[in-house]
Amino acid sequence: MTAAAQGGAASAVSPNLPRLDLADPSWAGDPYPMLDALRGASPLAESDRGLEVLDHATGLAVLRDRRYARDHMTIVDAVGITSGPAREYKQRMLLSQKGEQHLRLRLPLARYFAPARTESLRAQIRTIVDTLLDEVDPTQPANLFTALFNRVPAEVYCMLVAAPREDAPFVSRVSDQVLAIFERDPSMKDSIEAGYAELLPYVRERIAERRTALGDDILSSLIRLQRAGELTEDELVDEASTLVEASTDNTAHQMGLVVAALLERPDVWRRLVDDRSLVPRAVDEGVRFEARVRVVTRIATGTTELLGHPVPAGGAVNVVVPAGHRDPARAPDPHAFDLDRESPPQLLTFGGGAYACIGMHLAKIEAQEVLDALLTRFPTAELAAPVTRGNNAYVATTPEVPVVLSPR
Repeated sequence: MTAAAQGGAASAVSPNLPRLDLADPSWAGDPYPMLDALRGASPLAESDRGLEVLDHATGLAVLRDRRYARDHMTIVDAVGITSGPAREYKQRMLLSQKGEQHLRLRLPLARYFAPARTESLRAQIRTIVDTLLDEVDPTQPANLFTALFNRVPAEVYCMLVAAPREDAPFVSRVSDQVLAIFERDPSMKDSIEAGYAELLPYVRERIAERRTALGDDILSSLIRLQRAGELTEDELVDEASTLVEASTDNTAHQMGLVVAALLERPDVWRRLVDDRSLVPRAVDEGVRFEARVRVVTRIATGTTELLGHPVPAGGAVNVVVPAGHRDPARAPDPHAFDLDRESPPQLLTFGGGAYACIGMHLAKIEAQEVLDALLTRFPTAELAAPVTRGNNAYVATTPEVPVVLSPR
């Protein structure tokens, strides 16, 4: 990947820092020795995409610091989307806004996905999970990513916006297509734009249909805000489109990463079978152990410095999630999958501060219900073959998690 593909923000580097190689082949397999060595030399590094934060404490501080904002358009520029409906949508959407406009657009979604309200969806989510598991032959090897993990978030989205269940495969496919933008790869530009060419009209159709019969779903809530003058028509479409982007692809792969890590450790799996109360802890530890999102980028809103290193206005500061999550200063014995951590580190993958992930509570509940259902229904589940991962410096994926749910 070229330097241009890795970011469009101003450089925020220092010649005195070690260099993080975004093309290092270890990203595809085990990047942790490389990241440990770099962090041991310095909590910061430099790369083609800017300043890299390698320790947990500094990463969390950056995510909470209002001097650093999210600037989604740097990713759009990196992919090469210079004009057209996809760029126009990206310029208007929540992730590209700052200050009061960001807060105004964030609040409707944040209210709906507040922890208490999200918790009330747990029973419906479990029904979705069980229905999908009913379709899997437990005696035959099955790819749980395609059979379960990739389907649950899309069906939950359909539930949230009162869309027919039959729309779930489309939602899953188009989410995967448009979220490829986070890999910052210009070769994906045409596919990403094609995804938005399908996504935006679909959302408008869903809004038009829902306007005729409002309910208690989130799409109805957004329509009511538009009718009250609190959202424009474009903002209504943008908010609803953001739900599709945010609700499926990342959650699906994170589920795969968590379950794969557990099935690769049969002793931990058996402990969870015996004590289901540990499921929430197992999901959090699984996200710490191998996070789907490997970098969270913030942009300096003015000239500043970080640990004595200058950061120009517009400079990119990248929190390297796997390095922070396995920082021994915050997680002793960081390369172990440990259900007994006395004070687990805050998960960096969900961001923090004003830009914290709105859907993190929903994503955790989905993963918890998937894991609990597997443990309850298939306590002797085992891997049928090694898990296939497709990792790079930006994301981790699990396109194949081959499992026999009930070995003969």
